[in-house]
Amino acid sequence: MCMFCAAIPAVVAVGANVHRKQQDQIQAEQTDADTPKKIVLPAVPLTVLAVAGLLVGSITYHSSL
Repeated sequence: MCMFCAAIPAVVAVGANVHRKQQDQIQAEQTDADTPKKIVLPAVPLTVLAVAGLLVGSITYHSSL
């Protein structure tokens, strides 16, 4: 398995974990009204972008063999 193909499941797992942590943080902030809101980058679009980049790299690598 090439490095691109091996990295795709790892990136998805990390993205899912970050998304869960963000949702937990958002839920905690909603219960605590005194906490100032922070601007955070959404995990799902960044994960999709990273997977798309890995897919392009994988296709390029496998088509050049």
